[in-house]
Amino acid sequence: MNTHKKPSKKNFLPFLLFASLFTPFFAFAIDFTGLVDNLLGMIGAVIPLLIALSVVAFFWGIAKYLFSAGDPKARTEGGKYMLYGIIAIFVMISIWGLVAIIQYSVFGPAGSTYSTLPQIPDF
Repeated sequence: MNTHKKPSKKNFLPFLLFASLFTPFFAFAIDFTGLVDNLLGMIGAVIPLLIALSVVAFFWGIAKYLFSAGDPKARTEGGKYMLYGIIAIFVMISIWGLVAIIQYSVFGPAGSTYSTLPQIPDF
């Protein structure tokens, strides 16, 4: 009788996330601070892209709202895109600011990496 279970895809995703985050910790023998710096660097690279996507969603909503003058359902959908775009921009920039305030409060001005304006990272 075969009691071996086939691994499912649901169980593989958390393992993949854990492995991708902690492999440098073990492979390069970096400390926890280095790991946190790496994670913050990755998050810092993704935030401007998410803000750009929310701005695109906002302008898509404006275009949809303006070009669907005769269709009330499409106008409503365009208004939703605009509203969700504004909410996403506000939430992301607010969280980014709160993180900067906390980082400045805990580590002081020397530890703050958010003293400059957000920029698109070089790849």
